[in-house]
Amino acid sequence: MYGHNGVGAAIGTATGGAALAATGGTALGWIVLGAMLLVISGVAVFRLATRTKRVTA
Repeated sequence: MYGHNGVGAAIGTATGGAALAATGGTALGWIVLGAMLLVISGVAVFRLATRTKRVTA
C-alpha cells in the first residue's frame, strides 16, 4: 500500500531537490519544493482514501 506512494515521494523529493539546487537555495526554490511535497502528500492521501472506500464499499 505504501510502496507506491513511497516511490512517488522519493521521486518528488529528488525533483524538488534538483529544483532547489537549480535556484541556488532561494526562497523560490523552497516554495517549489514545498508545493511539490504538498501535492505529493495530497495525492497519497487521496489514493489511500479512495482505495479504502473501494475495500469497504
